Amino acid sequence: MKIEECLKNLKDKRAILMPDFFIDHLLYWEKSLEELVKKMKGVAERKGGNIPVNQALTLGGCAAKTAWVLSLLGLKPVFFTQTSAFGLELLKHFFQEKADLSRVKIDGELALCIAIETSEANIMFNSRGSLVDFDWEIVKENRGLLTKADVVGIFSWNHLKRGTHLAQKVFSETSGLRFLDTGDPTIKSREEAEQLVKNVKLDIWSMNENEARYFCSFFKPTDEPKEAADILFRNGIKAVLHTRDYSYSPDGILSPSFKVEVKRATGAGDCWNAGYIAGKISNLDTEECLTLANAVAACWISGQEITPANISHLLEQREFFK
Repeated sequence: MKIEECLKNLKDKRAILMPDFFIDHLLYWEKSLEELVKKMKGVAERKGGNIPVNQALTLGGCAAKTAWVLSLLGLKPVFFTQTSAFGLELLKHFFQEKADLSRVKIDGELALCIAIETSEANIMFNSRGSLVDFDWEIVKENRGLLTKADVVGIFSWNHLKRGTHLAQKVFSETSGLRFLDTGDPTIKSREEAEQLVKNVKLDIWSMNENEARYFCSFFKPTDEPKEAADILFRNGIKAVLHTRDYSYSPDGILSPSFKVEVKRATGAGDCWNAGYIAGKISNLDTEECLTLANAVAACWISGQEITPANISHLLEQREFFK
């Protein structure tokens, strides 16, 4: 099966994604975090100076990045966010008319992020702008759109003051696929996370290994990500897991990651989310959805353009996509 055939009907699908949009300033540090700290201390000790690093400015925010990747796959997503007038112009620049931005509110403040990519981990410094106050009041005038969408995704619950309330209200109006990616839950209180687990009903909860362990701890602590996903599933939570080495669904399906040279990391999870959503609303089975998601993420981290041709090249390694 060719990727073009898998995704040929995406242009007829309707996806609504919300709410986070950042401008990301990426700093690429190829050595260890310890080396970076040592270098910064050295500059401070001499009362200032420069550290040469490769840098980039790019579209950020889990919802915005996922929407952007979906637009590259052939879908025209509807994006809800609150930003500034300048922020809207930046969105227009990145999406190049491949997304519906007509619901973007421009009476707010642009959110910014500095992400330092080291050999060990990504370290992000966020200025959340108006994102923190995004809530149901901003969305409710679009109830009619929510009921008609094939998929509605809420991202970065962790940045929202009233994220659980937003998810409850939005998903109660959603007749299509309900998709959630909370982001790092540890920046919220455990009480807020517990309320999310108890009160929000959805179809797909995208998690990395750290998030799976954290939410699983409300039921039975474990250090094993797959076991965490299984425990969550037994407790009514459909956690779909993505890690550096594999993706896993508690249906019992595991799909190994593609082995590629890692040239960038920030945004890999968002690309994975886009691939999984695209597969799901294209009626692919679970294994195909996981593999497609892995391929989209692999294109991104290896520095390739996200195109059907590049994705197909990777998917040719998996027989059921031939």
